[in-house]
Amino acid sequence: MYDFSGSTLLLTGAAGGIGKETARMFLSGGANVVLADVDLERTEAARLEIGQIDRSLSVAYDAGSPDRADAAILATTDPSARSTSSLPRRGSTPITPSAR
Repeated sequence: MYDFSGSTLLLTGAAGGIGKETARMFLSGGANVVLADVDLERTEAARLEIGQIDRSLSVAYDAGSPDRADAAILATTDPSARSTSSLPRRGSTPITPSAR
């Protein structure tokens, strides 16, 4: 297993089975994980099921909404953990803040 200590991962599609297992894997490697999915209730339930809530966060994310993408990215910019990676799922493109 790689050491992801000090890294923060923004994981889209995180409320489903593959997303949860991916979050679990990165958390076990020391990463901080922002779980993002369109259904915030399911995303938070996944985060609580995974555990390690001190190093994870749930956010609502809709790939079709630039404002939601911006909010998800801003959630990763907490001063204690910089966003260093994103792992888009379901054929989506890498997320970047929308032009303002």
